[in-house]
Amino acid sequence: DDPDAMLDPEAVVQTIRDRGTPAETFDDVDAVLPALVDTLQPGDVVLLMSNGSFGGLPERLPEALAEKA
Repeated sequence: DDPDAMLDPEAVVQTIRDRGTPAETFDDVDAVLPALVDTLQPGDVVLLMSNGSFGGLPERLPEALAEKA
């Protein structure tokens, strides 16, 4: 594996921030769901990028947001 060919999440987030949009990275998938539920507002966009199942987060997030509403 060529380390130069790997995606750098921090660089992606910094580029997004540099363009005036809030962005975060998380090292722990269990921290993502509560952070999103606490901060998301109607109209927000979430981009989930993972090389695996991401702890079921894509399925769990809509359920958690519906419970909050």
